[in-house]
Amino acid sequence: MGAYSYAYGLNKHGESPGHHRDSHGAWHGFLRKAGGKTKSFEISGSTFVAAYGMNHDGAVSGFYRDHADVTFAFVRAPDGTIAPSTRLAPTPATRAAICGRAGV
Repeated sequence: MGAYSYAYGLNKHGESPGHHRDSHGAWHGFLRKAGGKTKSFEISGSTFVAAYGMNHDGAVSGFYRDHADVTFAFVRAPDGTIAPSTRLAPTPATRAAICGRAGV
C-alpha cells in the first residue's frame, strides 16, 4: 500500500475494505484479508476509488469518480467483478447510504 491507506470496517471474517494512494498519486480500492494479504483494485475510467463497506460474504461497496468528476456507486462481488454503477448525488448522506451503511 502507499503512503496514504485507509481501512473502513471489519466483517466477521476479519476482512476490511479501504482505499490507498499509490506513488503516482492515484487512488485505488483494496480488500485486506484476515491473514494480511491485500488486493488492490481499480475501476476502468476512474480517477478515484474509495471502498467503504463490506458484508460478511465479501462484497465490497463504495464510490468512484470519473474523468468528468462525476461520482458513481459500485459493488465489487467476492469474485472481483464490479456490478454496473449508479450515478450518485454529490452529498455525504448519499455516499454513506451506498457505502456499506446498509449492509451492501
